[in-house]
Amino acid sequence: MTQDTARVAHFDDAVYEEQCEIASFWTGSRLIVLASVFLYGTFAFAYFYLRALNSHGDWRVGNQHPSTLIGTAVVLCVVLASVVHYSGARRLQYGAQFDWFVASLVSLVLLVVGAALQIWDLTRLPFFPASSGYTSVFVAWMPVYILYILGTFYWLETLVAQSIARPHTVTVWNEDDQLLVPHFGAKVEGFIAFTLFMSVASILIWILFYIL
Repeated sequence: MTQDTARVAHFDDAVYEEQCEIASFWTGSRLIVLASVFLYGTFAFAYFYLRALNSHGDWRVGNQHPSTLIGTAVVLCVVLASVVHYSGARRLQYGAQFDWFVASLVSLVLLVVGAALQIWDLTRLPFFPASSGYTSVFVAWMPVYILYILGTFYWLETLVAQSIARPHTVTVWNEDDQLLVPHFGAKVEGFIAFTLFMSVASILIWILFYIL
């Protein structure tokens, strides 16, 4: 038997499929982040373009400011949700499944609060949507931002639901008593990459609309 034939004979379809699935989780999460960067980039371009153009001084008319307190609270909720989940995910690497579960529940609550606050902020704006360039970009960007927060909540909720329905798939121990988190760990890692983007995007939105 030649060396190539021996390799084919020992080829494990299950291992290959598992590696492909893990790779798909990694690639899919990065593609979502990349697509989101392009989407947010269109709003950022509109913001800076209209601000630089400032035709007839209509970029911001008068004292057009949304609530800084609410905006700051929203950003804190999103960033804290990301940090709390990340800390739980690091504990998951050591087999602390319950720690990750609790951290995820806290993150879910923070995301719901953040989305609710941002929706509330839109209902009490001290300006009309198209009264200036600033208000136009704000009113166009915020609903998309809210959908992203809710999408982040849904993504994490599916991971939590899977951990409840199939807890044996979260942490797996091999024959050598070594901890493995192949499939579930890849999903969690992909979610972490997305929450990193959400944290950066939230801070950017906070600076552009509530600080500058």
